[in-house]
Amino acid sequence: MKKIVVLLLFMAFSAVYAAELPKFIEVSCGKVKIKLDHRKFWNINRVEYEGEMFGVDNTGSHYGFVHCIKGIKGFIGSGHKETGVAEKVDSIRFVIDGQACEAAPKMNAKKSFFMEKVSTIGTIKVTYSIALEDDTLFERTNLYFTKASDIQHVYCSMHPWSTEFTKYYGLRPDGTFLSIDLVANNKVPASEYMPKISLFNPKTGGALATALYFEHGKGKDARRMLWDRPYYRKDYIILENFNPVPAGHHAGMSVKTVFFRSTPENFTKDAEKTFLIM
Repeated sequence: MKKIVVLLLFMAFSAVYAAELPKFIEVSCGKVKIKLDHRKFWNINRVEYEGEMFGVDNTGSHYGFVHCIKGIKGFIGSGHKETGVAEKVDSIRFVIDGQACEAAPKMNAKKSFFMEKVSTIGTIKVTYSIALEDDTLFERTNLYFTKASDIQHVYCSMHPWSTEFTKYYGLRPDGTFLSIDLVANNKVPASEYMPKISLFNPKTGGALATALYFEHGKGKDARRMLWDRPYYRKDYIILENFNPVPAGHHAGMSVKTVFFRSTPENFTKDAEKTFLIM
């Protein structure tokens, strides 16, 4: 117990400021590799599994959290800057294999990696964390509204997955499934609440499954949208139809992403098995 308290105290004083960080941080843990990008305020900007690109890496495809204010055109948060209000990173801390550490351009973990970033995004204080362990990516976003905010909608989480994923398999709350072939036609083939989805690349056998967990209930206006574009298969978790959010309001959600391999014949069965353990 004493060791844990000492470690937590050390971690509390080991957070660094964004100006002290490398521009790019490549993190490897097991079979998974991610890149954190200064252009995206150290949000993720690439995901690999066994050397295969699962999450894209480009300047115009954003991961993370954004929101829209009523009456203001454009997004606030993640890599977006079009409104003139950008994410301000207050501090970041890193832990590798249970030990607090400094950031480096390449960070290699044997068993686990953890990052916690505290940012100010407009009137919202955002605490965002990433954890890698057992070839699984965990992301948690906690929001604290410092002022009353007239929110139009919130993208709680965004993942621009590779266009090599051509099969979509979603689990609805009622236990039924939605199966879609992805063809990069700029359409939105899925726009309903899906607590769990899976994507599959038949050429390589690469697959992933993601599960959502809302800490304060998902609300009646949550939905999940997949945008099937030539640049990415972008998975959005969206909250809409807000009343003005009062100062002091808290909200939080987590996303768990499991990476695996499958075959065209077994993909849906493997996806359903993976859903059961998430």
